[in-house]
Amino acid sequence: MDDFKVYLRENTRYEAIEVLGYPPSIYYDMVLTTTGDVIGRLDLRIASSQSLYYEGHISYYVKPIHRGNNYTMEALKSVPKIAREHQLVELIFTCTPDNNASVRIIEAFGAEYIETVDIPKHNERYMMGERTTNRYRLQIGEVNY
Repeated sequence: MDDFKVYLRENTRYEAIEVLGYPPSIYYDMVLTTTGDVIGRLDLRIASSQSLYYEGHISYYVKPIHRGNNYTMEALKSVPKIAREHQLVELIFTCTPDNNASVRIIEAFGAEYIETVDIPKHNERYMMGERTTNRYRLQIGEVNY
């Protein structure tokens, strides 16, 4: 942790909601090492499910005042180890094609672009106005962090 500007602190664990196809997940606070301030959040879905086709294993958010400092990239460095502890062998990332910041982060982290897919009308993301999503795959056995 001493080498990082930000670290993950577990906040909440959620059980799977099988009827909705949601896998179990862990929500982490992104914490600034120097001040202890929570600057964002990272959600890790710790099992694979059909909903991950559009949602991915990971979502993240950094407060606008803290963006542009590579905090998400630093927080992501902890994720492969955590994911392997939950028997995941790959991580799926998704983001809308016009989210240039997330595209840069995901690609810089080493995830490989798979495809862009249409989001079905019954999906929560569609109801929030999203129509397509990019899908990326990261084989976590290949990550050297």
